[in-house]
Amino acid sequence: MLRNRLNYLLRHYFALSPQLQKLLVYYRILAENHSCHSTPTLQEDSVPLGSIPGNVAPHVRFIVPHTCSRESARGISFNDVNFFDMHIRSWFVPFPPVSETNALFNRCLASYTAKHLNLRLPFMGTSSMHCAHMSETGHICASNGFYNYVIDTNSRLFRMFPEDFLESEPMFYSKQGNFSSDGCSWYFVRWPMKGWVDILEKRSDSLPCQVGRYNLQDHKEEFLLTLDFVEDVHDIACSPDDKYAVFSSLKQELVLPFPPSTYFRSLDRYQQSHQSGVKLQDVITVDLKTLTYWHTKIPAPVVGHCVFDPDEPHVFYLSAHNIVYHQLSVFLEGPGTLFRLRIERGRTLIENEYSDEDFLRIFQHEVFKYRNVTYLAVVSYTNHLYILRASDLSLYKKVRIGPPTDADFHLTGNSLCLNGGSAYFTVNASDDGRFLIMGSATNFIMFDMDNYRLIPMDSVFPAGFGQGANLPHTRTYGK
Repeated sequence: MLRNRLNYLLRHYFALSPQLQKLLVYYRILAENHSCHSTPTLQEDSVPLGSIPGNVAPHVRFIVPHTCSRESARGISFNDVNFFDMHIRSWFVPFPPVSETNALFNRCLASYTAKHLNLRLPFMGTSSMHCAHMSETGHICASNGFYNYVIDTNSRLFRMFPEDFLESEPMFYSKQGNFSSDGCSWYFVRWPMKGWVDILEKRSDSLPCQVGRYNLQDHKEEFLLTLDFVEDVHDIACSPDDKYAVFSSLKQELVLPFPPSTYFRSLDRYQQSHQSGVKLQDVITVDLKTLTYWHTKIPAPVVGHCVFDPDEPHVFYLSAHNIVYHQLSVFLEGPGTLFRLRIERGRTLIENEYSDEDFLRIFQHEVFKYRNVTYLAVVSYTNHLYILRASDLSLYKKVRIGPPTDADFHLTGNSLCLNGGSAYFTVNASDDGRFLIMGSATNFIMFDMDNYRLIPMDSVFPAGFGQGANLPHTRTYGK
C-alpha cells in the first residue's frame, strides 16, 4: 500500500514543493527496502589500498561510515581505513525495518506538521550518520538517530542499544559520542523526541537531557544525570583522565527567523534576519566524579565539535560554526571561531580564540603532535587547511588545498553555501603528525608537513570510495 501511494504521488511530482520532492524520492527508496532483516547480521570484507605517490607511508588509521546496499538490504558500511597494513576493512549492518521505525515515529508524533518532516529521516535512523568512532579495544560506536550501533570487530558481533528502541518512548541521541580513556565505555547525551517537538512548537525552550554511558563489556546503559538544556546536542567529549565531560548544542536560532520564501525572492528579509544575529549557546561541563555541572556562554554562534588536548587533560578545543540551516540549505552567517578552553575549580574559562575571513563553516578540527609540539588541523569551506599552535591558537600554516568555493556576502550580509560538496571537510593526522589526510565528497588529498606539499590520493582508494554529498566526518582510530 505504501508503494502504491508513493507511485501516485510520483505521478504528480512536479506539483510538489522542492522539499517534498526530495523527501518523496527518499521515501520511494525506503519503500523498496522496507523488507530489511528484523534481526541484522554482520558482514565483513576487505580491499587493498593503492600505493601513494612518492612511496610515502603515513601511519594513520580512521573510520568512515557511509550508506550503501548489500543484497536486498540498505544499511551502513563501517570502513576501517588502515594505512599500517594498507587495507580497508568494512563491516556492514542493515537498517532496522523501515515499516516498524515509521510506525514508531507516527505513534510518537501523531499530529506532526509539515515543518517536522525534517525530523523523520534522522529520527528513523535510515540516512547517513554524522560519524563513527573506533576505540583501541576494537569497538566501533555510532549514533544513528534514536538508536546506536556497537560493533566488536574482534568477535565480529554487533548490537544496537537501547535494545527496546522499537517499543519504548523514543529518545534522540547526540550525533557524536566519545570513549572513556580505557575504551571500555561510550559516553552519549539523549533527550525525548516529544520534548524536541515541544521546542519546535514554541511550547518550551528546554528539555530534559540525560548524560549517560554504555558499558562495552556488560552491554548496559548507565544514566549519570539529567539536566535541562536545548535540543540537538551535537557532540560530547571525555577528558583523558576521565574527570570531565563537555558537550554542546548545534542549535541555530536567529533572533529574527528567515522568511518562508526562497532566498532570491526575499533578499531584504534575509538581510534583516542576518542583521538580527544568531543566538549564542552554552557549552556544558560535567564533573564525572561529583556529577555536578555548569554552563559556559560561548561568544560566537553555533558551537559544535569539542576535542580534548592529549597532554593537558583539562584543556579542550571547541568550534563555533556560525551557520544556519534553512530550507535544505546552509547559510554562512560569517566566519567561524575556534576556542581553547580550560576547566579549573568548577569553572570553564576561554583562554584563546582564532578566526579570520576565510574561516568559514570550519567542518572539523583534529589535535595532533608533530616534532613534540601540539597543533590543531582545521579545514574550512574555503578549501583552506589551517594549522594552529595549540598553546595559544596562533597561526602556524594556512594552506590552499583545493579550488576556491563560492561565498557571496554582498547581497544580504550572509551567503548560501552552494558548493559544500567540493570542499574538504574531514581531516585525520598520522601518528607522528607528519601527514594530514583530508577528504571531500569526491576525493582525498594528503599534506606532508616535512616537505610542505600536497599529495594526490586518487589512485589510493577504490573507485567511488567515500564519494557522495553525504560523506560523514571521519574519525581517527582511538579518538
